[in-house]
Amino acid sequence: MDDGRFARAIAAIDAANADDPNRITVAGEERPKELAHAELATAWVHRLRPDAGEELLLAARAHHLRRWAIPRDSYPEGRNGYLRWRRELQKAHAADVGRILEGEGYDATTVARVQEIIQKRRLSSDPEVQTFEDAL
Repeated sequence: MDDGRFARAIAAIDAANADDPNRITVAGEERPKELAHAELATAWVHRLRPDAGEELLLAARAHHLRRWAIPRDSYPEGRNGYLRWRRELQKAHAADVGRILEGEGYDATTVARVQEIIQKRRLSSDPEVQTFEDAL
């Protein structure tokens, strides 16, 4: 792992999520919602899998990257609308993190792996994807 590149990618993800207009209070401090969620998800991944690799940590940090940009109310009410919204969110999060990682010099294989984890592909057969799901 290139620690400098990893730190820059995390900082870029955090900077994007810091723009979230929604706020939540965590440990008595008001924070941008998706930035706080990203930090909490990353902490859970570390807790569940102390040996977590770079791709899993990047996916955890970017799991709701700029989520507010696609509001739930832009999709129909009900289960079908909700599921469609979730699928579109996963695609958008994967595309957004892909641009960030490419900008930081990550190779196509690493970018694709992070996107695969975010989109929860092979959830039942991929231990990293399962750890990701458990951390959320």
